[in-house]
Amino acid sequence: MNLVAMATDPELQWVSLWLRVRWAAVLVLLLSSLVMLLLPLDNQCQAVLKGLSLLRNRLGSSSGISRIMGQSTELSVTSRGLELLVLKGKASPEVKLEARAALNQALEMKRQGKREKAHKLFLYALKMDPDYVDALNEFGIFSEEDKDILQADYLYSKALTISPHNEKALSNRGRTLPLVEEIDQRYFSIIDSKVKKVMAIPKGNSALRRVMEESYYHHIYHTVAIEGNTLTLSEIRHIIETRYAVPGKSLAEQNEVLGMHAALKFVNTTLVSRIGSVTSRDILDIH
Repeated sequence: MNLVAMATDPELQWVSLWLRVRWAAVLVLLLSSLVMLLLPLDNQCQAVLKGLSLLRNRLGSSSGISRIMGQSTELSVTSRGLELLVLKGKASPEVKLEARAALNQALEMKRQGKREKAHKLFLYALKMDPDYVDALNEFGIFSEEDKDILQADYLYSKALTISPHNEKALSNRGRTLPLVEEIDQRYFSIIDSKVKKVMAIPKGNSALRRVMEESYYHHIYHTVAIEGNTLTLSEIRHIIETRYAVPGKSLAEQNEVLGMHAALKFVNTTLVSRIGSVTSRDILDIH
């Protein structure tokens, strides 16, 4: 059989086509197996690269106290410009030395009358070492000179918490405590006068009822928001007033609002008008 006859033979053409299809199927199978083997390696490589990138960013972006201490901060106490960071661990000797140097510079700036620079240096010293009693005392005196008695008293109290027998802190606190108590009494008197004005309003006054209703909704809003509830004040009002669900919002969050409303309603109708102490049974009934 010559080559021309073989090329025109239909049976041979089908055999050739079948061989090609079979080899193509084998190649596809091999390629898919290779891809399945390489995918986990690719994911692992990506994870390693992401981890290295994150580590590089952390090492490159950490500065100031995070770079020196190697620990993060958790709590910030603010009082009219005061931001004292409470660290997890104790300051290292190097950090304490830097805080002492910052305090000395702050006192020098204060002596020269550069109070703004002194204020920044006091804050820096306390950020370096929040338990630095001398810095707390000196910054308290600085705050007293700026007529910030409340902040000064807070600083002296913190110093006494760290070192209860520190004579300078005891003397300074003894000077500011009566002033703070006087300020407290002044505010308490203002609050008492406002309470008396509210109590003098007749219970049936429409304006009072509107204010009480608005305060009620605000109380529910802030209470559930503490637990992470994302409903807005207007949505909470809509749920309580209409008993209809808000579209697109979590039913669990809406049920939480209704539960809080039921608990407050129970308290207002039972415990408020009852004389006596609150028992564990009452707490269970509220829940």
